[in-house]
Amino acid sequence: MIKRLFNFLWATFLTVALLIVGGLYSCGGGSDLVDKDGDGWLPGPTTDCDDNNSEINRGAEEIPYNEVDEDCDGVASFDADNDGYNKEGTTDLDGNVGTDCDDGDSTVHPDAREIPYDNIDQDCDGLEDDGDGDGDGHSSTLVGGDDCCDSGMEASLGCTPSNAADIHPGASEISYDGIDQDCDGLDYGGGPVQGDDDGDGFAKDQLPGGIDCDDSDPDIHPGAPERCNYLDDDCDGVTDEDLIDLDHDGCPACLDCDDYDPQRYPGTADVPHDEVPYNDIDEDCDGLDLTDVDGDGQDSVVAGGLDCDDSDPDVYDGAPERCNHIDDNCDGSTAGWAAATRPAPTATTATPTFTLARPKSSATASTMTVTA
Repeated sequence: MIKRLFNFLWATFLTVALLIVGGLYSCGGGSDLVDKDGDGWLPGPTTDCDDNNSEINRGAEEIPYNEVDEDCDGVASFDADNDGYNKEGTTDLDGNVGTDCDDGDSTVHPDAREIPYDNIDQDCDGLEDDGDGDGDGHSSTLVGGDDCCDSGMEASLGCTPSNAADIHPGASEISYDGIDQDCDGLDYGGGPVQGDDDGDGFAKDQLPGGIDCDDSDPDIHPGAPERCNYLDDDCDGVTDEDLIDLDHDGCPACLDCDDYDPQRYPGTADVPHDEVPYNDIDEDCDGLDLTDVDGDGQDSVVAGGLDCDDSDPDVYDGAPERCNHIDDNCDGSTAGWAAATRPAPTATTATPTFTLARPKSSATASTMTVTA
C-alpha cells in the first residue's frame, strides 16, 4: 500500500513537471508530449510506458503472471504477495523460476520460519506441516507423532523447551530425575521400583530420590493429568491449576456452585469458607443458607423458624425452662421456671382451743385457755 502511494505521488510529480515543460516548449513552438491513449498520463518510461494502451500507466494496478508491466515500474510481476518470491512454477522475463508455494500469503515462502503443528507449510519444503519442532527426528504427539515433548509445552513429565530435544522415544531414561526421557509415561528404566507402594512407577517422596507426593494413590504422581478434585494430582505443588475459574476465587468452575460470584465457593477442611446466615445466599456451596447457627435443630426466627436465640443451643422452642432469667423455651416469658419449681401448697388443720373458767369467788374471777 505504501509502495503504491509513493508511486502515485511520484507519477503525479512527474506528470506536473512534464506539463510545465510541455507548456514552456509550447510557448516556444510546440511539444511532442501527447496523451494518445487518454489515460491521463503523458508518455514516458516511468509514467506511461505504453501510451497506446490506457490500461498501462504509472497508476495502474499490476496484474501478476501475465508478462506485462502494467504499472510501469520496469518489472512484470510474478510475485502477487510482494514477499520477494515469485510464484512456484512460473518463470519471469529474466528466466527466474518461482519458488513461492503460496503466492497469496506473504508469510509463506522458502525462507519463512516454519511454525509447527498448524498444518501450514510456511517454508515451502513440501511438508504440509513441520511436526518436529525440536529437531530430534520425532514428530510431536500433537500432530500424530510419538514425541511426548517436542515444543517443550506438552504435559509430559519434566518437559520444558530447554530439554525438549533430549526427550523422545528411544532416548536413554534417567531414573527418578523427574523427566520421562523415553516417552513411556514413567520416570524409571524398568523393573520394580523400590518405595513405590501404589504401583504407579514413582517412588514416594519420603525416600531419597523419590518424587511421588502421594504414594497411596496411583493416579497421583509427577506427570499425571490434573483433575478437578482439590488435589495436586501431578505433584507440582499446585492444586487444580489450569482449570477454568471465571470469578478468580481460587475454586475451579467444576467445583464452584457459582463461578460468576467470587463470594461463593466451597471451602476445604484446611481453609473453610464461612457462611453468612439468614441472607438467602449459599456462600459455602453446601446447597443451603445457614439458618441454624447454634445447631440446636431449630431455625432462627430471623429465618422464619422458632428459635428465639440462635446463638445459644440451650434456647429453643420447647426447651426446658431454667432458673436463669432467660426465656429458654421461647414462650415470651422468663417466669415459667417459678411455676415449674414452686412446691404445691399443703392443707392445714385448724387448732381447737378450750377455755377453762375458775369458779367465782370473792376474789376477782379469772379464765385460762388451753390449746389441745
